[in-house]
Amino acid sequence: MISIVLPAFNESSMLDATVRTVVEGFRARSEPFEVHIVENGSTDDTAAVARRLAGEWPEVQVASLGYADYGEALRAGLLASSGDAAVVFDAGFVAPGHAAVEAGVRGVITGTITVRT
Repeated sequence: MISIVLPAFNESSMLDATVRTVVEGFRARSEPFEVHIVENGSTDDTAAVARRLAGEWPEVQVASLGYADYGEALRAGLLASSGDAAVVFDAGFVAPGHAAVEAGVRGVITGTITVRT
């Protein structure tokens, strides 16, 4: 199983597209995966969007720190992960429109970039 950790700070406008890209891409691989969204101190609707997405996608889990701390968000997501390997994608850079990062995400999703345990 691959664990995907998505730290999210004020990403309400991009989080839906990001999670959709990641979930649909990994589902197409036909490999088990889980997504951990870790909201960390957002002042917008990121936490609410994350909870909604977790209700829509069974692979998605949400944690909310309640305070801004990117390092702690990474730590919380990685500790919650149960996969053989973990991949960290910043929530704001997976959505369409960020070509270089999107290409890297697509590479992991399609298997052209190997994730090693």
